Order: sequence, then structure tokens, then C-alpha cells
Amino acid sequence: MVKRIAIISREKLNIEKHTSGQEFYLKILVNSLRRIGVDVGLLTINEALRSGGDYDALHLYYVGLADVIKLRKKFNNSKFVYHVYHVEDSTWSYPRTLLWQGFLISIQFAIDVYLATSRSLLKWLKSKILLSKYILIEPYINCNNGFFNNFEYVVKEKFQDLRELILLYIGRVNPWRFPLKEVIESLKPLLKRIPVKLIVVSKLSEKDKINTFKPYEKLEVIIIDRWLSDDEKREVFRKAHFFLFPAKGNTAMNPPITVLESVCYGTLPLVTTIVIKDIDIPKELVAYGVNEIPERITQLIEDPMLLSSTINGIKSSFRRFYDENRFIGALREVI
Repeated sequence: MVKRIAIISREKLNIEKHTSGQEFYLKILVNSLRRIGVDVGLLTINEALRSGGDYDALHLYYVGLADVIKLRKKFNNSKFVYHVYHVEDSTWSYPRTLLWQGFLISIQFAIDVYLATSRSLLKWLKSKILLSKYILIEPYINCNNGFFNNFEYVVKEKFQDLRELILLYIGRVNPWRFPLKEVIESLKPLLKRIPVKLIVVSKLSEKDKINTFKPYEKLEVIIIDRWLSDDEKREVFRKAHFFLFPAKGNTAMNPPITVLESVCYGTLPLVTTIVIKDIDIPKELVAYGVNEIPERITQLIEDPMLLSSTINGIKSSFRRFYDENRFIGALREVI
């Protein structure tokens, strides 16, 4: 008998044109389940409440308390799986953080399983949830592109005869996640050694564009302010030497999808310490602040042996994120 599940959200989702890590995760989840013969539907809360069908499981995506209760009354025989992508956000106030965490705790009477997308989230759930189960299902990236299998060759080839350094960022620009003005200022010491091209894929207002950039010699800043297809994203990753993720706190789903994508496409991620709670990243690629970015980059481009060992460390620790069997095996527990 075919398993039937529904992903329930407050508003209609367009996961094929995903604009967040969470939506990307849902896209991969849906595609993987359909590949093993599961009937998966995406419904709004109202569509679910009006529907006449039964489901083996309901996956809840940012559904509030009142709607959780309504859905539980209608689908009492279904397994309720609540997705947890983060338990805090540095852009939130302290009261808002407490409200979100309190909500996650309060709904456990109606939830069968909490789905945690990272190790740190699972650890938090274990400490707070007593009435429900929880499961770790880390993201999966379809990485059958040849870049990761040949990661050492792909990365080293980029650094051969290095005449221009290409840095990339994809995502929201704000003081907590990607402080663009700060990043540009921090690159000045690096410009003394090599020209730099910084590619930023983000929606920026004209005011932000005008107020942000200073015309430093040897620095080119390119803004791509539109949604990129998977092929276009693959191309910008392919060109870049480093993917920057200099977040000052938790500002994305855990772990950040763009960091996982960077390695899949043969680009070294340069991150701050907030990321290493969920991914084992070599210390050579971890900056303790935006100002350490040039130092980390300089060390790697000047020391081929250090670059080689860092590449090997990255490939080892990221391998699990590209293992579809691992992902599907875990998903079987929540369908």
C-alpha cells in the first residue's frame, strides 16, 4: 500500500523556486520521498482542513498552536511530524526567542515526532521535550555533478596561477548574517596582495547599493539581485575560490544550506564559529570575526600543504550531506 503524507504550511509554498534553506529542504524531502514511491502533497492549513483524505503522516511547517490543535482533531490517526530548523535567530528580540521556544515545547502533547535538521537542534530538543520523540535528519544535497568526487583536484586547479581571488556570498544581507560594508572594509589588507572580486547574490535596494560601496583599487563588487536557477547557482559557485558565511549569530536554518552547496560545487566555505556547532569544519576555514577573513585566506593561498590538508578535512566532514541513502533511511522513520 502506498504511503501518503502531506506537508502543511500556513501559506502556499513554491518549493521549486525556493528562497530559503527551509524551502530547499522541503524540496529535497519531497523529491526523495516521491522517488521511493511515497505520495506527497503540499497543502495550506485551510486546504488540509477542507480535504477529505487520510494521511499516514502530516509534516508541519511553521504551523501555529491553534492550527496544530485543529489538524490533530481532524487527523487524529495520522503521525504528526513538526519540522524544527532553528530555535533562535540573532535578529529576534529576547522575548520573541522565548515565545518561539515556548511554543515548540507547548505543542508536544500533539506531536509524535520532532524533526531536527542539525545536531545542535537535536541536543536542544532532547533537553526540552519529554512527551514526544525526536529524530535527526540532516539536509541532503544532490551532488552527482563530479565536483565533490574530484573535490581536491577541482579546488587546487582554481588556485593554480592565481591572479584574481573570487569570493562569493548568497543570501540575505544584514548586520547579523552578512554585514556587507564590514566585509568590504575587512578585505583591504588582502587587496595589497591580490585583486579581489566579491560576488553577492542578494536583493539590495538602490540606496543600499549606493551607500555600501567604496571604490577600492583592485576590488570589484558584483551584485546579482535576482533569484538564481540551480544551473546559474552552480556556475557562480564553480567560479568562486571561497564562499563567505561570516554570520555573527544564528541567522539561518541549521546547518546553512548554502554552506553545504558550496562544497558540493567545489568551493571552500569560510565561516564564523556559529556554523561549527553542526558541521566539522577545519580551523583554517573558521574566522572568529569578519576581520579575520583576509588572514585565513592568505594562509591558505600561500601554503599549498595547508590548503591540501584543509581540502581533505572538508571532504571528509561534508560527505554525509551528499549521501541520499542516509537521508532516505532517516525519512522512512517519519512516513
